[in-house]
Amino acid sequence: MAKVSSATSGALRQRAALFIALITALVACGPVRLVSPYDEAIDNGASEIHTRVVAFVEKMTTFAGKPEGTYSANLGFYGDLKASLATLKLRAAAQGKNEVTVLLVSELATNIENLRRLHEGSKDAGLPSILASPALSAIEVNSAAIIKFEVAKRRGTQE
Repeated sequence: MAKVSSATSGALRQRAALFIALITALVACGPVRLVSPYDEAIDNGASEIHTRVVAFVEKMTTFAGKPEGTYSANLGFYGDLKASLATLKLRAAAQGKNEVTVLLVSELATNIENLRRLHEGSKDAGLPSILASPALSAIEVNSAAIIKFEVAKRRGTQE
């Protein structure tokens, strides 16, 4: 019986050593990332775009029905905003495992395009509050989603 317990004891030691080696290997591999790391430029870019849009909509509702509130008088704003969104989307797409952020930025761009179309369609009336408010609400939801997702990524890197 002594030989059986000695063989069993050796097998247990081998299993324990194998288990320790396996755990050591897993710990050495580090954490597995399911999404890209936090990107301060995307966080700040989404915040900046939101600020610009809110200020613009406020200005346009104030100038609704006046020449300075017409779509044609504000074409430059939409062109600049489109360029900022394209850069934000490009930056998000350049990182691996960032499909969610790319999608969120695309949705923001779609809702800003909807705002532009509303403004364009109202011609000389400008952008009255009744048109601007729902569009701005959608844009705020998109902006908040991008910012919240980036903040969550930042928290994940600090833990």
